[in-house]
Amino acid sequence: MSQPFESPRPATIRSKLMLEAVSEMVSQRGYPYSQAKVSLRPQGPGPWAFALIGSDAPEAIDQVAKREVDVAIINPSTVLNIAYLGKGPYKGPIPVRTIGVIPSRDWFGFAVKESTGLTSVGDIGRKHFPLRVSLREQRDHSVHLVLEQVLQEHGFSLSDITEWGGQVSYDPGLPADPARIGRAESGEVDAIFDEAVSRFIPPAVKLGMRFLPIDKEAAPKLVDIGLRPDMLPKSKFPMLPADVQMSALLNVVVPDLARAIRIAAVARTQLLDFAVGERKQIAEHAGVEGAARRFLQVQAVHKELFHAGRGHDGAVSPQ
Repeated sequence: MSQPFESPRPATIRSKLMLEAVSEMVSQRGYPYSQAKVSLRPQGPGPWAFALIGSDAPEAIDQVAKREVDVAIINPSTVLNIAYLGKGPYKGPIPVRTIGVIPSRDWFGFAVKESTGLTSVGDIGRKHFPLRVSLREQRDHSVHLVLEQVLQEHGFSLSDITEWGGQVSYDPGLPADPARIGRAESGEVDAIFDEAVSRFIPPAVKLGMRFLPIDKEAAPKLVDIGLRPDMLPKSKFPMLPADVQMSALLNVVVPDLARAIRIAAVARTQLLDFAVGERKQIAEHAGVEGAARRFLQVQAVHKELFHAGRGHDGAVSPQ
């Protein structure tokens, strides 16, 4: 039996109109204001009751923990694992939980020219190599936190590279973008450290670059802080000479929270984690009733995954 037509409320129409307009604005390539924060409240005056933000910076994790926002997107999700465990730059565990993810297999790649003679990440520190390295231009992006932790567990830092006579530049674009990889081709840099390696591997290998594996001694240290070593397989990338052990940015879907995952899928962007505040009623108001109802049931599962060093699943909610 069909339901009788119910006219939408004027306040709802106005809000949806603005949300649709913003959706069109941020969809345009080249539009400079592509990051959105959405605030909700009852119609009329008063404080905003619920906030959501799309982010790729660790700052969003702190915003969720402080209740400045209730739902945040973190990219990549491995940073969320570090925060949950209270490792790396975090002085203690941050009370957040993952509630949804878009699974996308990716790695953090250390690509260097073969002419450097470097054979592993640790080799850079052991040789005090004056590397000229290109990094992501966006200084608050989560990949920089991942990089800092990996280098630290290998016993050196970006500052050490510059002290050894090297250079660190922060360049626009992903590593496979012509302008970015073009710097390696022209000889301006001899290394590119970044994620999104799937598109980067073919042109990098063609330029005579190799991808450095993490050292075996560093692997358990990375697991302890919440990063998970994973193999870059030659079977997937036949242009590689062999498998390469790297730091994974892999996400695995927790087998519930389908509603949250559908929300994430709309974004069509890789490596998105939805982190929500712990208040059950907020999750219900956000339209993720399934996530709210099952939150207490899956807390123990999440804890097991995180402490096993596999906290790269996609659904989070504070304790």
